[in-house]
Amino acid sequence: MYSVHYKKTHTNINVKKRSNHPESKRAIIKGFADRAKALCDEKHLAEELHNIEDVFVANGYPREAVRRFMEQRPQQTKESKKNKRIVEL
Repeated sequence: MYSVHYKKTHTNINVKKRSNHPESKRAIIKGFADRAKALCDEKHLAEELHNIEDVFVANGYPREAVRRFMEQRPQQTKESKKNKRIVEL
């Protein structure tokens, strides 16, 4: 059984909502969620995702935005990206 371990010195302070890093903020939240999904077993996953949500809400993010950033999106393959550029008339 695996869960994410936080050191005692971890402060739960991450990139604040008001910082000037718009793309990085979304990627950081998604990265935390992806790490939890990769490392946690089913028993601990919901608890860790809720913890991540609470941490970013405490850092000034709206709860709905955090949930949206944490959603799993299907990976695009090179082929699917390539096909998006084709326009048929």
